[in-house]
Amino acid sequence: MKNRIASVFLSATIAALAVSTVTPTAAQENPNAEKSCSVITVAGEWAFRNEGTMLDGTKFVGTGTYQLSKDGKSRAHLFANMGGTVLLDFSRTGTTTITPDCVLTQAWDDGGASAKCVVLANRTKIWCVYDQPGLISVELERISQPAK
Repeated sequence: MKNRIASVFLSATIAALAVSTVTPTAAQENPNAEKSCSVITVAGEWAFRNEGTMLDGTKFVGTGTYQLSKDGKSRAHLFANMGGTVLLDFSRTGTTTITPDCVLTQAWDDGGASAKCVVLANRTKIWCVYDQPGLISVELERISQPAK
């Protein structure tokens, strides 16, 4: 049960970011490139926080890190408290996609719930919700960009 809760919670937590459906070349040729998103513009190190209520009414809060590489592979590590009694600490890997209008989809290798996200115009914050029962939101803030 604890692994199921952890999987659901992390699915509901980390979200976000970017194997682009736009190639870097297309983004560079786009006159609105500063406003569009791609894996190149979103990749990097992110910190996140989340909170929500599970379907059974259990409240939770969490924080962690999220890394997105330029090839769209993602990793996340989560620390969370559920109901004031259960502390979760685990990692997972996945893949992200992004559209030029900065709509992101996060998929997890373990089959956990996917997330739909938006990247804000300055690409320093991301807001996400998860495709699962319960009310869960995640906010990410950029820590650093990948090395050139």
